[in-house]
Amino acid sequence: MSAGCTTRSPTVDQVVDAYLELAIRPIVELGSMTSGLASGDQTVFWWRGNMTPPRSFTEWADLLTQFAAPRRHLTGTALADLPVHITECNSSYRPDNPIHDTALHAAYLAPVLAAGGDLVGSFSYWTFSDMLEGEGVPAALFHGGFGLLTHRQIKKPTYHLYAFMARLGDEVLARGDDHLVTRHLDGRVAVLAWAPVEAGNAWVAWAEMGRPRSPRARQLDALREATEPARTHRALPVGADRKEQP
Repeated sequence: MSAGCTTRSPTVDQVVDAYLELAIRPIVELGSMTSGLASGDQTVFWWRGNMTPPRSFTEWADLLTQFAAPRRHLTGTALADLPVHITECNSSYRPDNPIHDTALHAAYLAPVLAAGGDLVGSFSYWTFSDMLEGEGVPAALFHGGFGLLTHRQIKKPTYHLYAFMARLGDEVLARGDDHLVTRHLDGRVAVLAWAPVEAGNAWVAWAEMGRPRSPRARQLDALREATEPARTHRALPVGADRKEQP
């Protein structure tokens, strides 16, 4: 949809159909007001996204209806039956909040994700990378950016939170303020626990280096090593249908 359009372009249908053929379920976001329906010229960010209300809510509703019912896929679907997705999930609206780079951030979001699964279909983290077009190229490796990754692809603690969540089972066996216990269809039990402890991650390693704004290659290698979670493997004895943890 171009800036001045008030109707959906057939190209949108083609893109959606192509995604669906690849078993990808796209989410279309109408992020800024099209100039053809805008009631003013107030904008935000360098790309000048219009942020004014529509001049006609009737025309705006007609446009939304076109997107809410893509060709031959959602025809006749009632709104009450549509899934709910949180598409900009984060702890702060600031792209320079230092908490975003830390393990404290992951520990804060963990119970939100663990409990929120009962209410919504997904939590799409905002954003995947610190390379956010609205703010330009980051001036430092760690600067409190939104991303799960820094601009040199260093994994932040919250990246691992989402990775761990993806390994959990579908059935919830127990849930608390600091843990989530699940079971897979094949009977495997997966447990995720969290605590607000700032240790053993790339941000801590970067701080110990003296917080270099542009780490050298050897420093980047050390940071990538520091970002990987510690792993141990061992068998636990089973007695009376319980696993005994020493």
